Amino acid sequence: MADIETPDKSEEWTRLSQAEALLAIRRHEAFPERRLGGQRALLTFHDLSGLDLSGANLREAELTGANLAGADLTPLSNLRGTGRIIPANLGGANLAGANLSGAKLGECHLAKANLRGANLTDCDLTGADLSGADLAGADLGGATLNGARLDGTILAK
Repeated sequence: MADIETPDKSEEWTRLSQAEALLAIRRHEAFPERRLGGQRALLTFHDLSGLDLSGANLREAELTGANLAGADLTPLSNLRGTGRIIPANLGGANLAGANLSGAKLGECHLAKANLRGANLTDCDLTGADLSGADLAGADLGGATLNGARLDGTILAK
């Protein structure tokens, strides 16, 4: 039986600079509160890898297929209600202390991500790749991990 190759989608991603990403997030932060000038961040298949997005409020942002590998998203919060993050590439992302309670991260690539101390309560991680991720001190109460890859995952504090 031959291996099935996953197609490389990197050419389909739209690369955003640090300034472009921060502008989109600044506009988006008014959106969940329905404030004047608010505009949902539509970052589907956007490449945000390695960017400093610390402190960003991504609640209700559209992040399907986004590449956030190595991005700094601390202290990410208010993701409940996003429901549109799957299957994002968060491999190697710094999500330490992030509030991902109730987030839908099924099939998400979180390999080698720093989730130390993150709130993952009621998070859907079905089929997610958490291999080598640091989950020390993370709260996984009520999280769904069916079919998730956990090889090399750090769970102890």
